[in-house]
Amino acid sequence: MAAASVPPSSLLLVDGYNVIHAWQDLQQLQAQAGLADARRELSDLVASYVAFRGGEAVLVFDAYNQNTMANTETVTSQLKVHYTERDETADTYIERLCAQRARHHLHHRLKTLVVTSDMAQHRTTTGYGAQWMSALQFRQEVHNTHRQIRRQERDRTRRPSLRGVLPPDIGDRLNQMRFGP
Repeated sequence: MAAASVPPSSLLLVDGYNVIHAWQDLQQLQAQAGLADARRELSDLVASYVAFRGGEAVLVFDAYNQNTMANTETVTSQLKVHYTERDETADTYIERLCAQRARHHLHHRLKTLVVTSDMAQHRTTTGYGAQWMSALQFRQEVHNTHRQIRRQERDRTRRPSLRGVLPPDIGDRLNQMRFGP
């Protein structure tokens, strides 16, 4: 089941490497600048997306063959980046979060959207009541959101304020009428 966007009361769970390998622009960035830059770019895109759409997001990266401890970085108040511990896949971590949210006493209010093109993970997470979006659908959603952000910024700069249009004495008199002497 695909969702049009992330509801404000929701949690967006993104399988980071799955998305990087599905998006051609991130694949190219990885080839040219390295995996760290591709992760950073995806993190920036997801941060902008949830800042505009609402909700919270966890971007999950495998540390499957790395000798590291699990680590979660807070990027913004709405975005965390989680690196799994050794021998744990992003799939396992995401599925565990979906299961925890499904058992929560307010689970009917907790919306969870999982972004991955892994069909096994799709079936497992939707079994816990999560919604699903493929990596390519999410790319389109992020692209559309960024277009909306640019349009709003452009519209905001085009609209002149009354202060810039009215002579100063008229603006002062209007403020006096509005706020009192």
